[in-house]
Amino acid sequence: MQSKNIAMLFQKNIIKKYLALLEPECLQRAWTQYKSCFLNTEVQQNILQSKEEQFQEGFLRELFVRVLGHTLNPSPEYNLITE
Repeated sequence: MQSKNIAMLFQKNIIKKYLALLEPECLQRAWTQYKSCFLNTEVQQNILQSKEEQFQEGFLRELFVRVLGHTLNPSPEYNLITE
């Protein structure tokens, strides 16, 4: 179901093009990090029960820092800031 939703947003050849640019080890590491947080049923329940403001910083840190490898301000050479 999820892959069908993504395919609706982007053309298949565009998805293939950008997936081919990713290193398999890097992709696997990111997927493992993503699963440990966002596919954990206990974490999902806590997220659903939280107000948006309560999880905003946690979401940024979990997805953009731990999974996608961005650097959050005030770390040196940051590329991600919060409100």
